[in-house]
Amino acid sequence: MIGYDQSPRYAELVRRVWGEDSEILPPGLLLEIDRPEWRIFKRELDWTTGRLSIAAAPGNFGHFQIACPAGRIVVPTSVHVITAAASGIALTIDAAVLAAPVANLGIDTRLPFAVGPGAPQVGSTNAISNAAGGIGGYRYVDFNAVAGIATRFDLPRPPIITPGHNFTIWDQTLNEAFVAYIFGYERPAEPEELAP
Repeated sequence: MIGYDQSPRYAELVRRVWGEDSEILPPGLLLEIDRPEWRIFKRELDWTTGRLSIAAAPGNFGHFQIACPAGRIVVPTSVHVITAAASGIALTIDAAVLAAPVANLGIDTRLPFAVGPGAPQVGSTNAISNAAGGIGGYRYVDFNAVAGIATRFDLPRPPIITPGHNFTIWDQTLNEAFVAYIFGYERPAEPEELAP
């Protein structure tokens, strides 16, 4: 493939994997579906929220939110939830912004670790809430969780979350303890990518 060097993300991947002098890539190589350990060379960072847990609150829906910081593109790819009862789970985009966000956790240990004990952090954040109010944002998809066991849901078409926007996972059963793990990746955004 000639001309990959005009795309900085791919040029860095090729330089790191095949060496400084690569001018032509081997035939049949597909850059977007190759080895997961190469993603970091394209500046794509895989992350998890780690375990998110919210206590039951009478009259309220527990929910977790992923937010995108300035200069990034964030792509959630799967959601794992545990509910006490069989519950409907709603995924929405652009719900009301939650307070007290914390950084998501990198799952590539080549990333710098936080000071002290912990895990490597990325730019995207997560927050939790069981405050009053109904399900907010526009609905992206719904799915059903099985009571008491981890239910995994791969997103049918991963949403593209840009700066100032968010992705929220709602337990549609009122007053229920709710646990989730959310997975995805993020990368730097070029200014021309942030508008159609």
